[in-house]
Amino acid sequence: MTPILRTLTTADMPTLYALAYEGDRTWQQWDGPYFDHATPDRAAFLAHPPIETLDHIAGVIVDDQLIGVVTAYYEDGPLRRWLECGIVLYRSGQWGHGIGSQALRLWAQTLFARIDLPHLSLTTWSGNSRMMHAAVNAGFQLEGQLRQVRFWQGRYWDSMKYGCLRDDCPR
Repeated sequence: MTPILRTLTTADMPTLYALAYEGDRTWQQWDGPYFDHATPDRAAFLAHPPIETLDHIAGVIVDDQLIGVVTAYYEDGPLRRWLECGIVLYRSGQWGHGIGSQALRLWAQTLFARIDLPHLSLTTWSGNSRMMHAAVNAGFQLEGQLRQVRFWQGRYWDSMKYGCLRDDCPR
């Protein structure tokens, strides 16, 4: 299963909504579960899809099916000098097959081709071992660990900061 990335369109939004909010929602236990993942109203989601609110987004496609998204936004807002990226694979049955690592590597290559920045970052939490593994496999290095700053399920977790320099990321 080799992923490809492609631009999302408004025609993809019903499928994206169904993946994220109508099916297997296991992804929410791993994608910043300490944040509120309230289900958006379907009509509102379709009227104002995330492709309008993120700086960069693409669909992760496997076997001609949308299974997730890669995203990026400027951590520093209008300064646009610190780009943070991420990935969500909504179908838990496709986790653990290297799809996330491959998609992250492709995403880093795509972002570096689009922007003139030396660094790309990714943040996860210490409870998400699959994301930490995918980041390292995609060429990111652990750059920081903020200890016990994420509270979830009655305990504190670390925020894990990964980064990739343009010259160091695999091509």
